[in-house]
Amino acid sequence: MHTPLDPAAKKAYEITYAMFRVAAAAPSRALAGLMEKEALNLLRGAVGNFQDEYRNALGIIHYLIALGRDTNNIHNDNVALLVQQLDALESLLRDRSMNAVSPTDLSQIFAASNVVEPAKSLPKVRQTPQVNSIAASERQQRILERIRQSGNCRTRDLQEVLPDLSERTLRYDLQRLIEDGKIERGGGGGPASWYRIKEASQQSNVFGGASL
Repeated sequence: MHTPLDPAAKKAYEITYAMFRVAAAAPSRALAGLMEKEALNLLRGAVGNFQDEYRNALGIIHYLIALGRDTNNIHNDNVALLVQQLDALESLLRDRSMNAVSPTDLSQIFAASNVVEPAKSLPKVRQTPQVNSIAASERQQRILERIRQSGNCRTRDLQEVLPDLSERTLRYDLQRLIEDGKIERGGGGGPASWYRIKEASQQSNVFGGASL
């Protein structure tokens, strides 16, 4: 009789399922192949509790998701949801490590009684990026309001007033706001970095006032 899968193994399975669905919709077959490969590495590492393997896979998957977003291969909705689910998995893996849970036999994943239905919050397949997800828009609006109130804000200042956001999600949203021309970063990088609202004149197209 198989023992039940622990929460980290279930979450890894759900993410792997979602990664395969998102990869199937990606126009780039090269990117899709890499996503599927690393999703399987993540599943194997998380289920077997091979820490080096799942940590390496997590890092690569985050880069692949960012690449897919920037090349219009992954819809923004799916990017935000995958990042949230990966954060949740990392938390479960930390808890499991602290509680010394025994690794699960990989074959249990495929036992009929243990097949996990994908979580409803996992990404829906969308091929063409159109608009940011509502969740991402709301998060970024909260960040903008805080920066506007404070003038210059560092990442740790934002973490203190937005404790429900993980550091990775916060950095993702800050980067999106920079790319959208809404804020700018200064301070030389690292912990010394600060963010402020970009002036309207700086946000406008550099050719906007030119005449031929």
